[in-house]
Amino acid sequence: MTGSAARSVSGTPPGPKLVKPRPILELRNVGISYMVRAGELKVVPNVSLALHEGEALGLVGESGCGKSTLAYAIMRYLGGSGRLSGGQILFEGRDMGKMSDAELRSIRGSRRSEGARLRHAQEGPQGAHNVHSPAPILLRIGLMPGA
Repeated sequence: MTGSAARSVSGTPPGPKLVKPRPILELRNVGISYMVRAGELKVVPNVSLALHEGEALGLVGESGCGKSTLAYAIMRYLGGSGRLSGGQILFEGRDMGKMSDAELRSIRGSRRSEGARLRHAQEGPQGAHNVHSPAPILLRIGLMPGA
């Protein structure tokens, strides 16, 4: 073929367009802080990431660097003094900060629940107690039972 007959109007080859699926978990410029006697203590300044179905994220770092804090913020387990100081945490496109407790329970499930879609796995056997070996934190995402 000659001329423009073999090309689409935009000049790109014809064919299916690849559409990237929406992330299941997305953090957009998330900042985390704790209120202490002296005021607000910013502990995680700015984190952005996106995870898609079937993906896992391992957070590795030195003790006290914010791995657990980030995982707990995603699960909305920061306690009374912790809070998101900025950004958004989205699960399946929905802002987790605006979800009811019942909606959060359905997402978190329990250790025995087959319906859990977002899980915070425990630290490795050495935990954060071993300063010579960074302790990994793992977030697992899945939409199928046993994920």
